[in-house]
Amino acid sequence: MKASVCGGLVLNFEQLVGLHFDHLSESEKDLARYIIAHQEDIAELTLIELGQKVLMSKSTVLRFAKKLGFSGYSEMKYFIQSSLAAQVIPSDQDVIDRLLGDIHNTIKLMENIDLDKMFSMLHKACNVIIYATGFTQSNFAREFSNELFLYKRPNFLLSGETNFSAISDNLTENDFVIIISLSGNTLSIQETLKKLVLKQIPVLSVTAFGDSFLRQHSTYQLYYEVSDLEVDFEDSKSMSGLYVVLILMDRMYNLYRLQHLNE
Repeated sequence: MKASVCGGLVLNFEQLVGLHFDHLSESEKDLARYIIAHQEDIAELTLIELGQKVLMSKSTVLRFAKKLGFSGYSEMKYFIQSSLAAQVIPSDQDVIDRLLGDIHNTIKLMENIDLDKMFSMLHKACNVIIYATGFTQSNFAREFSNELFLYKRPNFLLSGETNFSAISDNLTENDFVIIISLSGNTLSIQETLKKLVLKQIPVLSVTAFGDSFLRQHSTYQLYYEVSDLEVDFEDSKSMSGLYVVLILMDRMYNLYRLQHLNE
């Protein structure tokens, strides 16, 4: 099955969605999130029943399946069933140890960072733009965006590199851009990053620890720890560190905001 293989690696359904995520429409992204959250139930649902669950037409579901490389809904459903059956689940303690390790190391990475200047730029910016590459990163970015709204910091959460590129043409040095990525080397946004640098627009990069194109072209940097999960397919990552760094940033920004209410 062509859809399940990338560079010789067998992927699960969530990883497969991640490869195509930036090219999906908003309704297709919502459908992807529903299927990922209910994979075990998909085996019992017909095409029509799934459409009814998500309030979408059969054609939308079929178009989504074909965008992922499947011939139709039945093949996609079979792939989900097969990948679930093939997973080798690590022990509970191993998973807990890895997650706790990522959280601890992420907090350590933030301990010596002076955030005041970055928060000042974020606080005073005319427009705050948030863009994430990848499925998991986009989900966390949505929560991060919502938290900023609660702290009275309006922002624009963008989806898709085309929108990101188009918006960047209208930004100025008085705006603030936050880019959330795993590797920091996503090819599709590199030209946009170069434009932001030329226009001297402040950029905060949030990436896994290490050097990257995004780190080199950003004004401020935050890092999170990532570890591999021992499952039957490769390239599965623990993203608990990303969640932690965004939560910490939200809470610490709110403290900064409260301390500077009269400025």
